[in-house]
Amino acid sequence: MLSTEAPTDALFGVQHDLRDGFVRLFVRGELDLATVPVLEDALAPVERWSGRVVVDLSDLSFMDASGLRALGCAGRRASEKGRRFAVTRCRPMVRRLFELTGMADMLDEAVPELLEAHAGG
Repeated sequence: MLSTEAPTDALFGVQHDLRDGFVRLFVRGELDLATVPVLEDALAPVERWSGRVVVDLSDLSFMDASGLRALGCAGRRASEKGRRFAVTRCRPMVRRLFELTGMADMLDEAVPELLEAHAGG
């Protein structure tokens, strides 16, 4: 697993897990204006590696509009290239942000189970 952490916020980090052509990003901490560049830096190579990217937000405690925008832009880039991009395992507060902004179509709760089955556990 590759890991990236924001130098100013040790509580924020992004880890990559690459298996069988699937890339999962595990995002933890608070995703806001100060930490969005770390997420974007982590997304850049991942978007080149794989046709399928899943962003797991189960350890994300907070996200503001700048984090939502970064994920939305990554989703649009993937769509333009015919690639799959999904966000999964959101806490209720983060899920509500997606719903309120009309971006709930990015959420896919079935993805982690499909990836686990594909990777053999």
